[in-house]
Amino acid sequence: MRVVILTPQRQLPDHQADHVMAPAHDGFVGIQPGHASMVCQLGGGDLTIDHATEPRVVYVVDGGLLQVNDDTITVLAESATLKADVSENVLIEKLLALDAATYDDEMALTQAKTEAHWLRTQLQSIGKSVPPTKQV
Repeated sequence: MRVVILTPQRQLPDHQADHVMAPAHDGFVGIQPGHASMVCQLGGGDLTIDHATEPRVVYVVDGGLLQVNDDTITVLAESATLKADVSENVLIEKLLALDAATYDDEMALTQAKTEAHWLRTQLQSIGKSVPPTKQV
C-alpha cells in the first residue's frame, strides 16, 4: 500500500506499507492491503506505518481526515510530525510560553489554544505528562 501524508504546511515523504494503524476520532483503525474504501475523521495520536522490508515509521498526527482507496492511504492531517523528532523539553517550553503570553483578542487566544492542544498531543504520544496551564 502507498501512504501519502499531507498537512496544510507540507507534504511528508510517501511510504510503502503492509499495515497501518491510525488514530480515528473514535478509536484506532487498522488498515491492510485490500481494505475496503473508506474515509474517517482523525483524532490525535500515533500513525504507525509497518512494512516487512523497512523500519517502522511513526508520526504523531492531530485532526484531519484519512481516506483508503485502491490500496492508497491518504492522510490529510491538521498537524503531523515524526515521533522520533518530538522533544519533551522543547514542547514543554513552547506550551509554557503560550500560557504565559498575553493575548489582545479572542482570535489570538483561540490560535494559542489550538497550538497548545497540538503540543499536548505530542507530549502524550511520547508518554510524558502535560504540565498544567491556566489560559491555554
